[in-house]
Amino acid sequence: MTQDEKIALAKEIGEKIRILADLLTVERIQSDKLGNDWDCVYLGSGSNKQLLRQEYVEQENPIGTSADNPIIYAKDTPLINNAFYLVDGKTKVWMGEWTDWDTNE
Repeated sequence: MTQDEKIALAKEIGEKIRILADLLTVERIQSDKLGNDWDCVYLGSGSNKQLLRQEYVEQENPIGTSADNPIIYAKDTPLINNAFYLVDGKTKVWMGEWTDWDTNE
């Protein structure tokens, strides 16, 4: 293979890598493990994306581990046993079901 052929091949491979990189998206979401998020790597975007990899990433300020720093609950939020959530303005703990957290006791 000549030097010119090697350069042409390298450019072709580089262009394919750039196209693939444009198709990758990364999202950080709350994981199923207290004090950790997931870095999710997807191929594609929108409703056509496919999950390629999920990795745990330790949170700098762990949420859900105390009533002072609860997970903000919204529809489809993953529920973690013994985690603190803010549900409709009230602090609750998920223990297979919602338990109210009263800080005055």
